[in-house]
Amino acid sequence: MVKHNRSINPLLCAALGIAVSYYGFEPLRALVQGWAFVLLALFFMLFTALSCLRVMAQIPPALSGNAVYPYLFRKAHLYLTAFSAGLALGFVPGRIQPIQWGMNEERIEGLYGTILDDPRGFEDGRGMARLEITRSAVRGGAITSARGNILVFFPQGSLSGLKEFGRGARIYTEGVLLRDRGREPVFSSRSLHILKAAPPLEQLRTGVRAAVIEKLSPRPAGADGSGKLPHGKDWTGLALALILGVRDNLDAAVGNSFRDAGCSHVLALSGMHLAIISSLIAFFLKKPLGVKAASLLGALLIICYVFLAGVQPSLLRSAIMYLLGTLAVWGFIKKDVSCLLCLSFIVQLVSQPESGRTLSFILSYLALAGILYLGEPVNDLLGGRLPRVLSGGISASLGAFIATASVVSLFFGTLRPIGITAGLAVVPLATVFMIGSLAYLALSFCMPYLAGILGRGLSLLYTIMEHLTGLASRAPGLEVPDAVPVLLVSLAAAALLLFFAYRDREKRYTLAPFR
Repeated sequence: MVKHNRSINPLLCAALGIAVSYYGFEPLRALVQGWAFVLLALFFMLFTALSCLRVMAQIPPALSGNAVYPYLFRKAHLYLTAFSAGLALGFVPGRIQPIQWGMNEERIEGLYGTILDDPRGFEDGRGMARLEITRSAVRGGAITSARGNILVFFPQGSLSGLKEFGRGARIYTEGVLLRDRGREPVFSSRSLHILKAAPPLEQLRTGVRAAVIEKLSPRPAGADGSGKLPHGKDWTGLALALILGVRDNLDAAVGNSFRDAGCSHVLALSGMHLAIISSLIAFFLKKPLGVKAASLLGALLIICYVFLAGVQPSLLRSAIMYLLGTLAVWGFIKKDVSCLLCLSFIVQLVSQPESGRTLSFILSYLALAGILYLGEPVNDLLGGRLPRVLSGGISASLGAFIATASVVSLFFGTLRPIGITAGLAVVPLATVFMIGSLAYLALSFCMPYLAGILGRGLSLLYTIMEHLTGLASRAPGLEVPDAVPVLLVSLAAAALLLFFAYRDREKRYTLAPFR
C-alpha cells in the first residue's frame, strides 16, 4: 500500500529546485552564453552555504544549549543539498533550442519532416499536427537542412490523408511561415504530399486506433438492433474523448458545457483515466497473479495504452507515476505518493523538456500537488463532520482548484469555482461512463447484441451528464484580468487551510487532563 506523507523530503526540495531554475531563470539564461559557468557559480555559492551548515551541525549540544539545533542543521543541510542539485539540473532542460531553419525565415515556403503526433481535425475540415522538421525549401527549388518542431495547420481535404498515414509518416508541405511577436512560429499549409509511410509499429498503432474510432463512430441504427451501432443520443464522441483523447466527434456544445462547468479536466487524458485503467487491471489480475506479478503486467499494459492514446503530458505524468509505483511495490523505492510525484516531475522534465512549457503539464502537476498537500489536510479537517464520500471529493476539488487558480486565470482570464461542486457528480458519472464505454468496445467485437443493450444505457448516462454540465455551466465565472492577486489569495487560502488543519489535528490528538 502506498503511503501519503505530506512532510518535507529531499525529493520535494529537488523538485522545487528544478522548477525554480526551469521556470524562473529564463532572463539569466538569456544573459549567459552557456550554462556551465552558471552551474559552476551556483555550486560554489551553495557549497559555501552547505559547509557553514555542516560546521554548525557539529556544535555539541552542551554548547548550543539545545540538542534539537544540530538535528535541524543536519536536515537543513540535506534539504539544501537536494534543492541545489535540482537548481543545477533545471538549467539543462530549461535551455530549449529554437528552430534552426538553415536560411532566412522569410523565404521559406516548404517544409520536409515527420509527423510527431496524431493529427487533429476542425469542424471546417482542416487539420493540425506537430512536425519534426528535417529540411526547408524556398521558391525556386533550393533546399537546405533544418531542425526543430513546429505546429502545422493543414488545408481542407487533407485531414483524411493525414489520419490514414498517421503519426510517423514523412511529408512535404507547402505554405507560409507565420510568426507573431512573443509566440512560437506556426506554418500555414496549402498543400500536402505524403513522401513515406510510417514505420511498421506506427502503422499498427494507427490501424488499431482507426478500428477503435470506427467502432465508436456514429452511424444510422440498423433494424436488427446490431450492437455495432450507438443508440439514442450520440454518446460516442464523449467515449472517444475519454478513451483515446480524440475530440473530433465530440459535440462542441457538450465540450463547452464541460469547460464552463469547471470540469474540462474530465475530457483531458490524465490521472483519472489512467486510474480507471489501472483499477480494472488490478481487479482482474491481482487475485490470480498476485500483487507483484499483476503490477508488472499492469505496467506493460499501461505502456501499451499510452502508446496507443499518444504521449500527452498529463497522461505521461500518470504513467510515470504508475511505473514508479510498480518499483515501489517491488521494494526498489519508497512507497510515498508525494515522493512518486516529485520523482515523476524530475524524470519527465529532464526526459521531455519541451513538455514542461505546455499548459497540461503544469496544470497536471499543480492539481495533484494541491490534492496531496492541501486536499488531504482539508479532508482530515472535514473528517467526522461530513460523510467520507463528500469530504473526500470536496477536499480534492478544493485543493486542486487553489493550486491551479493562478495559472488558469493567467491563461484564460476566468475562474470557474462551480467546478468544485460540479465535479462531485460529473467525475463519478464520467468514471462509470468510461468503464461502460470500454465494455461496449470489447463487446462490439464479440457480442454485438449485448453491446447494443449497453449502448442504450450509455446514451442515458450521457444525457444525464449533458444536463448536469449544462446546468453547472450557467453559473457565472469570475473574470480575472490579473493573475497576481489570484496567486496571493491562493497562497493565503492555502496557509489558512493548513493552519486550521494543523490546529484541528492538535486538538484531536491532545488528551484532556484528568480531574
